[in-house]
Amino acid sequence: IRYVKEKPTLKQMQEFVGGFIEVVYLNDDEVMIIDDDGKGKGKPVNARATIEATRNKVIFNNDWIAGDVIIMDKEFLD
Repeated sequence: IRYVKEKPTLKQMQEFVGGFIEVVYLNDDEVMIIDDDGKGKGKPVNARATIEATRNKVIFNNDWIAGDVIIMDKEFLD
């Protein structure tokens, strides 16, 4: 997981996650940026990101997050 404190460009986010991005809204303040096809590409389970997403109730208990992710303030999407 990479926590960012400055607004990344779309290109930076795509390069870090290794593909097209998907935005997962964790809570009122934060989003998780993931590869939209991380599972399909066979990327490994990201246990820390999966725990974070499950804890925030944004994925089901039997689901998982695959690959590298970015967590950042929701305001950076504007």
